[in-house]
Amino acid sequence: MLLALATAVPALAQCAMCEGSAAAGSDAGVAYNRSTLFMLSVPYLLLGGIGGYVVYVFRRGRSSAQDTSEDEAPIEEEDRD
Repeated sequence: MLLALATAVPALAQCAMCEGSAAAGSDAGVAYNRSTLFMLSVPYLLLGGIGGYVVYVFRRGRSSAQDTSEDEAPIEEEDRD
């Protein structure tokens, strides 16, 4: 197995689109790389935004519950004598 890895021919491109953009030699390769990074970042940004909103709602709910418990006056028991 080690011999197979040592004699492996380096891959020039992983797919036909990558090979075509690399062979173009112009700014097409840079634009292709940037678009790939953009497409990879969108799911992480969406999940981060949703996760941030959940944390915000959770903390806001917790702080408002603490505020209402501090504002209420303690209820004293009446003497029944």
